[in-house]
Amino acid sequence: MGRAANRPRIKIPLKSEKHKYQIFRDLVDESVKAESLHEHPVIDDDSFIKRYTDLTGIITSIAANTFGHTKQYQRRAEVITNSKIKVIVSDIRRVGGAIRFENSDRLACVSLKAKDLHASALRDFSRERPDVTFVQYLKLLRRQLHRLLFAEKSKEVLLRARLGERLRIAAALKGGSTRKLIQSSSFISFPLALNDLDDPEKLVCDPEGVKSTT
Repeated sequence: MGRAANRPRIKIPLKSEKHKYQIFRDLVDESVKAESLHEHPVIDDDSFIKRYTDLTGIITSIAANTFGHTKQYQRRAEVITNSKIKVIVSDIRRVGGAIRFENSDRLACVSLKAKDLHASALRDFSRERPDVTFVQYLKLLRRQLHRLLFAEKSKEVLLRARLGERLRIAAALKGGSTRKLIQSSSFISFPLALNDLDDPEKLVCDPEGVKSTT
């Protein structure tokens, strides 16, 4: 039942394709004559069902071949972003450019922003003197940015989900459909561990902490 409901529908011809109706009629008549359906009288329920099934099969098959099918609607994936996420993504790209610049012995062609970040990070690296190479230092910086990105995207997803719930409830209270309020899937248990939304470096593992974070 679900598979038939999701099957593409037969396309309705455009005004410029009205000639297809005549092609459809002619092909149906030819198929009916070829199957000799007119020679089998309808005298009871069984003969009616057979006639109905045969005609339906012929009409559906020829209509699909003549008119074609509509294209299934494909929902575009929603991009999770906001002003903070855009800044973090930009910083990640700049760090990536700085890493490429350093790995090429500072000969690679990168953006001015990437070169500015490279110079700024090099000053910080010289001042802090960590026990890693400069490229490793940049990669650690990029890893921190990815953690921040994950945390910000998690916040945005939760924010949009809560806003969507409020809008659906408000629409239902105004007399709209309540179908979207029904939980179609079974309950999904909480994850065993996740990053804290306010502090990406912190890993939340206890059940109460996971519950409060989600």
